[in-house]
Amino acid sequence: MANGDLPEFSRELLFSARLLACKKPNEGIRPVGVGNYFRSLTAKFDTIESSEGEKEGEKIVLVSAYYVIDSFTKVGGKIRTKENYYTWLDRFRFINNDLIFFSDSYEPLRHVRKIRKSKPTLLLFLNRSELIGFKNIDKINHIFTLPGYRRDLTETANCHYSAIMHSKHDLIERAIKLGGNLSYYAWVDAGLFRYTPFSEDVILRANKYIDKTRLVMSQIYDFRDYSIEEITKGPHIWVSGGFLVGYVNVLLKFCEVYRNFFFKLLSMNLIATDEQAIYSLYSSQGRALMNDSVKLQVFQCQYFGLYSLFGRVVAVESCP
Repeated sequence: MANGDLPEFSRELLFSARLLACKKPNEGIRPVGVGNYFRSLTAKFDTIESSEGEKEGEKIVLVSAYYVIDSFTKVGGKIRTKENYYTWLDRFRFINNDLIFFSDSYEPLRHVRKIRKSKPTLLLFLNRSELIGFKNIDKINHIFTLPGYRRDLTETANCHYSAIMHSKHDLIERAIKLGGNLSYYAWVDAGLFRYTPFSEDVILRANKYIDKTRLVMSQIYDFRDYSIEEITKGPHIWVSGGFLVGYVNVLLKFCEVYRNFFFKLLSMNLIATDEQAIYSLYSSQGRALMNDSVKLQVFQCQYFGLYSLFGRVVAVESCP
């Protein structure tokens, strides 16, 4: 099931297993709707018996966010609006995992509180100005005016969209520092479950598919060892940034590496979204720039299939 055609380097990269110290508090964060979050989060994780009699693993703590921006157009001419995101967020009503959800608008926070009133949820108001992407939005906007950047694609023209995408890993790190050392965390895009035909509540759990020394991601297209400039300005995609899972120390290390690489990309005037940044990080050129990284475990599950490995849920895209 795992992708056997990964470039050799992705199986050889080493990483530090140390937990990052909390260098500074989560400034500007205000809890606005706690529900039963802390009770369930601090309780000992339970296990359930599968139909085959095997014990399933720990519940994965989910991290997500919705920062409202103007409507934008994705590849293929699809227009994304605020209404789209609220419809997609409705699917979180079926997910019985602990959810840490960020926004700087009360409307989406109230919406999530309403749909998850009986689910373990922590809603957090965090102004976008605190996030790494938005702190550097002027630089991103300037880069998008440079030669070679396509003006017809959101990934290489919309600085607000780019800033949000590059802030995912900032939010993951903040969530872990709030939630503590609770084994497994996952980033979940607000629209990840949009096509999932839920008929009942589900729980996503760590299981035999996870290598706890690696970050788990889903492949979209074959790996080609392009230059960082080619990946960025293409823009090209290798793995999806919509859903990634990792053991807490692996995710913290990845967040540290990503942050450092993000600043490296800015200094090179090469920026698009998190998917281009991750692709670039694992290219030959990216590995030469960064001395330390995190090993990946990549499954061929497209955009909307990876989460089906962690729960009894049917996804619209399957994993071979």
